[in-house]
Amino acid sequence: MRASRSVASWSSDVAAESEVFVHQFELGPWDNFIYFIGDKATRKCAVVDPAWDADFILDEAKRLDVEISNILCTHSHFDHVNRVDAMLEKRDVPVHMLSEEIDFSDFRCENLQRHRPGDVIRVGDHLEITMVHTPGTPPARRPTAFAARSSPVTRSSSRVAAVATSSAATRRSCTKR
Repeated sequence: MRASRSVASWSSDVAAESEVFVHQFELGPWDNFIYFIGDKATRKCAVVDPAWDADFILDEAKRLDVEISNILCTHSHFDHVNRVDAMLEKRDVPVHMLSEEIDFSDFRCENLQRHRPGDVIRVGDHLEITMVHTPGTPPARRPTAFAARSSPVTRSSSRVAAVATSSAATRRSCTKR
């Protein structure tokens, strides 16, 4: 299924002072959620968990007139990273993952950057994304969530809003194997 919706679109859905956006769409046989989290002013965004169809992801970015400047990986399950390499063939951008997940899974790709919880990734001029370590199953696997400052998702918090991973969506994707 290929459905998309903007959690915060370019229009007046969000207060005028909001400088970031989140765009969500489902992709692949397991209906994984892919996200663009970006800076409205510079139109740069990070893509979260690029899986299943790199060309569709790139076409969606083109349709929205945004530039993918970063890849964020919540964890290394196949259904979350199986098109990282294909994305890198077309975009020379950094790939961000927590060090603990890299070491546990032995995940490797070009441009891979190791992070610790609390590290901040800048996207465009107005968006800072903080790496957050979240519990997962089994205990050795702990997916990463990302927190965006000044996020339109919560609107009430200028500090943190978890926007990039849904434990329910992750459980659903993993159980469909």
